[in-house]
Amino acid sequence: MSADRIDNCSVCSVSLEYLEDKETLSCYFCGMQASTDVWCPEGHFVCESCYNMSVLDFIDETVRTSRATNPYDLASIMMTYPRLASYRNPCEHALVFAAAMLIAVKNEGTIKISSEDILIALGTIQCDENNLEFCGPDAAYGCCMRSGIIATFGTIFKAAEGDAEPDSVTVRVIRRVIKSLSDNTEQHKCLKNIVLTTMDLFTPIIQARFGVRLEGSAHEIICYQIGQARDCSPTTCHYSPLLSAK
Repeated sequence: MSADRIDNCSVCSVSLEYLEDKETLSCYFCGMQASTDVWCPEGHFVCESCYNMSVLDFIDETVRTSRATNPYDLASIMMTYPRLASYRNPCEHALVFAAAMLIAVKNEGTIKISSEDILIALGTIQCDENNLEFCGPDAAYGCCMRSGIIATFGTIFKAAEGDAEPDSVTVRVIRRVIKSLSDNTEQHKCLKNIVLTTMDLFTPIIQARFGVRLEGSAHEIICYQIGQARDCSPTTCHYSPLLSAK
């Protein structure tokens, strides 16, 4: 195990344990088996190859290999990647949103989108990584998530409509999604919450506009990464296992 590993499992927040003898376990992300003396008591294990992969490479690999049609599940899995779970970067979470949405749309098949189209879209999501004060979680809907929404919708629209300009009604709806996030920053401070909530606002738009029917719902998601995200509020967040148990 690398010396810089986190102490808690990125998937479920349980404290990692050292084993007396090495065991062969399957990686939570790639499925490959590897020998390890550190594991999560809940059975989650991340191999060295996946753990040492950069966030951008991890997202790139997911784009090229995933067959998911449920963007909520896909984003939830991606957001448990250790470097995403611990670094708390709003720009990277905007990439997760766009990647999960576009992968699901590609695999659903109504609109023809390639993996290369998705990677090009991800390359347009930009914000000032050197200005963390501007690009903090409270501004994620502005400098990061807005860019992710625009890249996602632009890619879907181009694939469906070619060079036609988006109609004014659709543009207004997209703007309402962004405004909804900006008007509710107290409710949506956690980056994971922002990603899932944005998906729930965005998915009906592409279904109504393009006939794309994606699986899943944000209401089915339970986040077990309690305390890992800044501004985590397990007693009020509607993705919290504490509330789902009631």
